[in-house]
Amino acid sequence: MKREIEEKYVLNEADPIIVLENNGQFEVVSGTKRALAYKSMQVESICVSAISSAEKERVVLSKFLTSSRLTDQDTLKTIPIIFQLFEFLDVTPSSLTTWTNKEISMVFSEFLGKTTKLKFLFDICTLSDLCQSIKKLCESGINCSVHLCRDSLRKFRQNPQDVLTILATPLASEIEIRKMLSHVEPDVMFLMEQKKVDLTTASHLNQIYGHDPRFSSFIRGADFRCVNKKDQKAYIESRFELFKQKNNTEFSSLPKTTFEVATEHSNFDMVITYSEALSESILKKTRNVTVVLIGHSISSGSNYAIAPKFTYVDVSH
Repeated sequence: MKREIEEKYVLNEADPIIVLENNGQFEVVSGTKRALAYKSMQVESICVSAISSAEKERVVLSKFLTSSRLTDQDTLKTIPIIFQLFEFLDVTPSSLTTWTNKEISMVFSEFLGKTTKLKFLFDICTLSDLCQSIKKLCESGINCSVHLCRDSLRKFRQNPQDVLTILATPLASEIEIRKMLSHVEPDVMFLMEQKKVDLTTASHLNQIYGHDPRFSSFIRGADFRCVNKKDQKAYIESRFELFKQKNNTEFSSLPKTTFEVATEHSNFDMVITYSEALSESILKKTRNVTVVLIGHSISSGSNYAIAPKFTYVDVSH
């Protein structure tokens, strides 16, 4: 640009430099690099197109829509522009969650076809709580890369509460946040949605049984495809009661065997047992051994066990 100014004293430009005038001062809205080139060559006056403050948002939006670049550093700038686009089209972010993929593609395909990250940010902007958390994360200095946006969005749809808690973790790096997100398990509401349970029924069941870890196991392995939506609630409640009774019977039928392990004389790295007393006894004597406890989950919630007679396995700890 500077070389062109030296040779011709003017830039060959198809679009004018656009400025916003405010009390005799001019803010460059479009054409910042060209304005800086003229200024660095000490050109005293240039031709511009002045706009009103009411037109500024439309010009910024138009400039963004015609741009083909979106870097990782643009997250805080991009989110407000996406909301400007929603406002310009007179659609609310929450209403977009009811649109089909075909409808979104019909309206936004050209806009969303620019970068993968833009697609994730677009979806994030339709989810108010997640959008606010991502903005706060960026403001705290975290580089919200395309990978973090993708992981946050994907896991938020499965378990909103856990994801919001993780994103609010103070002083965590992006790598640490992504690692925590990778361990997020689907909540009961997401599982019921996947099983085509009616939303009203799912919300009611979640209020009643959501605190019971057995309910999540039950829903994960259940099949409701042949159940009429009107009968879902009564059917799920009755089947869950049978599920709990079956579990209690199977656990109570486990053989009661006593083991004595002299840990001070044994050279081993791991003990596998279904005896809680034995595991506690071993851990009191030594911490240099891994204890795998098999059986029903411990009521304290500090340990999780493997249920050998079921396909579902929880090895969170």
